[in-house]
Amino acid sequence: MRTLLAPSSIAVAGAAETPGNIGRAVLENIIAGGFQGVVAPVDRAGGVVFSMRAARSLAELEIAAELVIITAAGGEALEFAAEAAANGAKALLVLPAASRTTARRWCSELSGS
Repeated sequence: MRTLLAPSSIAVAGAAETPGNIGRAVLENIIAGGFQGVVAPVDRAGGVVFSMRAARSLAELEIAAELVIITAAGGEALEFAAEAAANGAKALLVLPAASRTTARRWCSELSGS
């Protein structure tokens, strides 16, 4: 449980510089919250996310992430989960990206309405 609640390193898989990207928001909140460990964005396109160089895969990270937060959707989320396991992540948190329409449909299905 410590790894999930107080990890020494976090990777946010699916983070992108795109406005409204959930991964970018998660990354921003981790930093703003004063996280003292290593945090890194992972974006298949690479580039820069929140003024940080994004790795293209979890294997590219200089320090393996203890906690991987997946903010991608569908097949990409499954790919990141497999990478996390292969790279020794100790905890995984999935916050799947979804459109408003998809999110509303999920909420509707969960509530039975």
